[in-house]
Amino acid sequence: MGAQPNFFGIEGVEEHCLTMKGVADAERIRNRVIERFEDATLADGDVPDSSLTFAVIGGGSTGVETAAEIDALITDALAPDYPSIRRDRVKVILLTRGAEILPELDPALRRAARARLAARNVEVLTSAAAERVEAGRVVLKDGREIETENAIWTAGGRPNELLKTLDLPLTERDGVIVDEYLRVADRPGLWSLGDCAAIPNVLAGSEKERFVPPTAQAAVQQGYAAAENVLAALDGREEDLEPFEYRPMGQLVELGSEFAVNEVLGVRFSGLLAVLVWRATYLYKLESPRGKAAVAADWILGLFFRPAAAEIRRDD
Repeated sequence: MGAQPNFFGIEGVEEHCLTMKGVADAERIRNRVIERFEDATLADGDVPDSSLTFAVIGGGSTGVETAAEIDALITDALAPDYPSIRRDRVKVILLTRGAEILPELDPALRRAARARLAARNVEVLTSAAAERVEAGRVVLKDGREIETENAIWTAGGRPNELLKTLDLPLTERDGVIVDEYLRVADRPGLWSLGDCAAIPNVLAGSEKERFVPPTAQAAVQQGYAAAENVLAALDGREEDLEPFEYRPMGQLVELGSEFAVNEVLGVRFSGLLAVLVWRATYLYKLESPRGKAAVAADWILGLFFRPAAAEIRRDD
């Protein structure tokens, strides 16, 4: 059933923040940015600066990619179409409670990512933990205030609340308790994996790594392991059950169409080559040949044409 944003009990986040979890959220963020530019144009620029300030809360890969994509939308698509809005009035701010962005990456890659964001006019504020979010500002625990009407929350996820309505054993953080074979504890014949499962990391090197992280690459590996174990259980081959061993392949973070920071099988690199690896990996993971062709064609056209500055609306 998938995860949902974790607001950590911070006042005003759920009421005033956009979230970034999937495609629908990305479209809402895109539409909000375009709407702000349209409103500013109709008002002949007479709008508060908070209307043109976009604050992304969360310094992990989701937050960094979101901030970079908002800047790319503004700089590459909107700025040419809305020349009456001065670029220096539009701000993209990335807030992280930690001392660095992308804490899961090597320090050299963090520095490369931060330098790229700075070059793209994305302001990064570290040690900037949110205390509360209001309709027109984000208040930080150290007393600083960010005047913005466009706060975007990317700072964490949690298992789905629906799990509490089911008769399942849960951890203190509401993840389904499973064993190393992905079987739900004390529920014969029931299996769980993905964002909502607390899967023991049998290769953990520390207490911090006790559970498998809720990432896409982990979920894909879990899917193959669960399928094999379910088939073995159905065939009565309990002795053939294999414990799930999570083996991370690396991490890829794209910051616009010309720059990425990657760590793959221990090899660290950044720049245009990293973008090519990121996109090749993305295409490889797509199952549909038609989907692969459509995405590749879109990327190729993007090399020759400026992206369209149009809102995306779908029927609910």
